[in-house]
Amino acid sequence: MNKENEKIEISLAKKALLLTGVVGILIFLIFFPNYEKSLGFLLGAIVGIINFIWMSKTIRKSVEMYESQAKKYMMVHYIFRYVIYGLTFLFAIRNPLFDFIFTMIGFFILKITVLGVQLIGKKKL
Repeated sequence: MNKENEKIEISLAKKALLLTGVVGILIFLIFFPNYEKSLGFLLGAIVGIINFIWMSKTIRKSVEMYESQAKKYMMVHYIFRYVIYGLTFLFAIRNPLFDFIFTMIGFFILKITVLGVQLIGKKKL
């Protein structure tokens, strides 16, 4: 079961990267002279995908621990992931090369990918 979950996680991450590339190019073409929007989107999407991969590894490892150890381990990683989100937001706000709104939109690329996979999967049934 662990290998099956890992395959699903890798598949979702690959699809999210593909969608990130396509949407990033579209944003760049639509807002051509203003490349800050596409850079912000890419920053948010990449950080979101990395956090997803890190979260899945954290969950897999915590399942093998005792409950008290797992709680501490999960809490530390949970807080650290949100610190990364906060630092990314702060970086996007303070750096004029990145658009803050598009950085926030980029964070949702994995959620959009999961919903898209679910909708496409239901149509195949």
